[in-house]
Amino acid sequence: MMQRVYKLISIVFHPILLPLVATLSFFVIGNSNLIDSVKLKIILLVGIGTYLSPVILLIILKRKKLIQSIEVKNIDERKIPILFMTVLFYVLGKTLGRIDPLFLLSNLFIGCAISLAICYMLFVKKLKLSIHMLGMASFISFTLIMSIYMQVNLLMATALLFIASGLVATARIQLKAHSLQEINLGFIVGLLPQLLFIYFH
Repeated sequence: MMQRVYKLISIVFHPILLPLVATLSFFVIGNSNLIDSVKLKIILLVGIGTYLSPVILLIILKRKKLIQSIEVKNIDERKIPILFMTVLFYVLGKTLGRIDPLFLLSNLFIGCAISLAICYMLFVKKLKLSIHMLGMASFISFTLIMSIYMQVNLLMATALLFIASGLVATARIQLKAHSLQEINLGFIVGLLPQLLFIYFH
């Protein structure tokens, strides 16, 4: 029974969903002065780029027998998807950065690209960071940044995200997907690039 609960938690808070959720949150919370049609195009761009594209890539890799399952459980299977997402997030961040009201979103994606690049480099050390925790930490950082720059009280949302992160961490450990070290490193690597944004701005 509990294993099903842990799997459900892992699915609900899957990192592939978080960029789209963060983008939707950005438009709901803040006034970006963009017309609705432009917002819709950006949401579609993010959805196609960070959700549909990776899913298609994983299906192709599985059919080519380069991965055993779309869960990409080991380091060798993770290399191509992580590299793909690193480049995609960086390009997406740079693209959004051309639109002045979207600099927060731009920095979110560039920060995620940096986190994923670090994750990729740590493969050399045979470390498989938790992408679930990396995603949760990035979302928490982004929420804090929105709160500061938009001058909106998001304390409750941040607290709930921390609780959700605890649930995700527990689920990943109980499912034997990651060790405690991989969980902690994933969270730190996801958190730091986003928080450095506050320091340099």
